[in-house]
Amino acid sequence: MLVIVISFLSLHSLRIILNIDEMVTYEDRENTLKKANEKGEMCRGDQFWHAMAINYCHLLLVLNASINFFVYGFFGKQFRDVTKEKMRNLRNFICSCEKERRDRQNDTEMPVISHEC
Repeated sequence: MLVIVISFLSLHSLRIILNIDEMVTYEDRENTLKKANEKGEMCRGDQFWHAMAINYCHLLLVLNASINFFVYGFFGKQFRDVTKEKMRNLRNFICSCEKERRDRQNDTEMPVISHEC
């Protein structure tokens, strides 16, 4: 569980920094947007580093969500056991559906009648 917490904090740290920066620089951003609108210029009011960090931040958030499965699988025996059982159940369900589909297909096929004289 400690690994999950450490990965969460490390991979979410950039998002936390960006949120704090947005709160601290809110008034400056609003003033910049107001001045840009008065001049008729297109401006989002974001700082360059902030705009560049957002995409990297999104990557880290997706990475955090993806890594949890592997961390649980590596450290949790119960998680591995339950996952194996669920995968077996899924495999059996898919195989039984495929068998039923083949059986239905064989039942509906018309027998070929030979007209040899």
